[in-house]
Amino acid sequence: LSGDREALALALEGWRAALEVRTTEAAPDLHLQTARSLARRLFDEGAYPEVVSVLDVALGATRAILSDPKKARDAREQAAERASGLAGLRAWAGLETGEPAAAALEALELGRARLLALALAGTGEDAPAPRTASQLRAAIPSGAAAVVPFATPAGAKAFVLRGGLPAGGAAAVDEADLLDLPGLDEAGLRELLYGPADERAITGYLGAYNRLQEGIAEKDPGAFSPFAAAAQAALARLGDLLLAPADARLRALGLAPGAPVVLLLPGLLSVLPLAAAPVPAAPDLGRPAESFGDRWTVSLAPCFEALIAARDRAAAWAAEGARTRLLAALDPAVIRPDPETGRPERHAPLALAAAEDALLRRRARPGEAPVVLRGAEATAAALLAALPRADLFHYSGHGSYKPGRPRDSQLVTAGDDPDDVLTVARLVEAHERGALRLRLAILSGCETNLVGLSRTQDEFVGLPAAFLEAGAAAVLASHWPVLDHAAFLFARRFHEVLDLAPGPGGEPAFGPAPAAREAARWLRELTVGELLDLFETVPQPAGAEAPAGCAWLELSRPRGAAHIRPTGVQAEPLHHGAFLKKGPEMKARDPVPSRPASPRRDPVLGTSGTRLVLQPPAHGAPLDLDAKPYANPVHW
Repeated sequence: LSGDREALALALEGWRAALEVRTTEAAPDLHLQTARSLARRLFDEGAYPEVVSVLDVALGATRAILSDPKKARDAREQAAERASGLAGLRAWAGLETGEPAAAALEALELGRARLLALALAGTGEDAPAPRTASQLRAAIPSGAAAVVPFATPAGAKAFVLRGGLPAGGAAAVDEADLLDLPGLDEAGLRELLYGPADERAITGYLGAYNRLQEGIAEKDPGAFSPFAAAAQAALARLGDLLLAPADARLRALGLAPGAPVVLLLPGLLSVLPLAAAPVPAAPDLGRPAESFGDRWTVSLAPCFEALIAARDRAAAWAAEGARTRLLAALDPAVIRPDPETGRPERHAPLALAAAEDALLRRRARPGEAPVVLRGAEATAAALLAALPRADLFHYSGHGSYKPGRPRDSQLVTAGDDPDDVLTVARLVEAHERGALRLRLAILSGCETNLVGLSRTQDEFVGLPAAFLEAGAAAVLASHWPVLDHAAFLFARRFHEVLDLAPGPGGEPAFGPAPAAREAARWLRELTVGELLDLFETVPQPAGAEAPAGCAWLELSRPRGAAHIRPTGVQAEPLHHGAFLKKGPEMKARDPVPSRPASPRRDPVLGTSGTRLVLQPPAHGAPLDLDAKPYANPVHW
């Protein structure tokens, strides 16, 4: 293994001999462990035919273990951990041996999010046969596309599949659907995320993320700036290596700008919000350089089985009347001991809960008053009891991802018991009781979409998958810590344009993915001047410390109630600035002097209660009305 060919040959023979003893019948777990070691070494040697034969047996054994309802959850997760990453090796090796591209796509589907896929499709005798490549492609709606990348030690490729059946009938998958991704491989991806392999400390993007977490814990106001730079650098790199080639292929396929594109990502690629990655200008579409998520309407799916289940659930919800009964959990009152005194203290309250409460009540349909649990009311027990009667769930609080124990990842709920929270495990139990029929879950908290960092990285164990397993059709969640005022403004725009009412073809008039795309675009382009148009200014509170020239905006008092439309009323996506035209119910903003030559300070100082504090770029200067406080991808 150290480079000695004789020693390597002996090791390979030892693993082969072990597979003869550790058979899938006698010791399936040990067989999988041994097959993993052997296959990875054979892959490095380019022995692709043997990789295929070894992994076909091993992945078949994995499916048997995961499909066995008698197996304990821990045993099934251990099998999933050992199989993590093997599907990509199997797909690549098959292509190298001349197998058709369809077999590679089927191998990828069999190796990703298996626990979730089997929970959705059935286990034991109810488990269906694996879907064919044609069936997988048929799950992509007409006019949409799916991008399915996979990275191995030898390189990376992606399937780029346009939806809709061809004129001939069957939705075939062939070599023309494959895209080579030069410069991207497993080692390079790990270096991007973790830093160089020969460094003991974690650097790269995740090193910056760890430093952000430390800065947040220390209440360092400058913690976001270095993280924002690291995130932009990582996204730019993945834009060059993955998203730009995928964008070029989507355009070559004739996909219309803004068309739906589903990303089915392996675990490591799911760590970053790839919709924010930049892509070059597209003169053929008349589009400037922009983010991938601006050019296309992007959503994520852990596997095709989840995509199929989500579409079926959305259709069932529409057929049952398309109700929009909202359950909201806002700023759960978390009581924890003070680290210095030991006395129980309210933990990190969210100042904008009152403004969010008003927002959600304004957007409710007549006759469907929302159930809003605030503060001490938002306990785990209360949420679990109310969720089965809800169609929409909006959570605004603290989320936490546990990479070593992803089933303990949680939405923090009210109370003084740190173990009495809404975890992945508790949500899965809710599914086992057949409790949830959610059309959409909105998880407005830190790290609610973070997956891919655990040992079962390709299983996507985390809050979004838990909500899918529990019965939700769609989930909106965040990749990293979020600022409460940015999250509030994003949610405000999202709820304004969201329209789930089924259109002529059954699809929503303006569904979750288009609404999230529009909310991100709007927030990114939002200026200080437009913020002053949106919300009333109030005097600086007595005793408050702030630089001279600050503006205090009351976020619970918009200048016109017409800004928030009820659910079911179509809200057309508006071009930059159109949303801010003064109507008859809208108050004019207070006069502010013209902008200075060059901004130097962050336009947003922070929040105080339900007030957003805007500061000038320098001492004694007027506010910069054209500054865009939320232009960085960390905010959207």
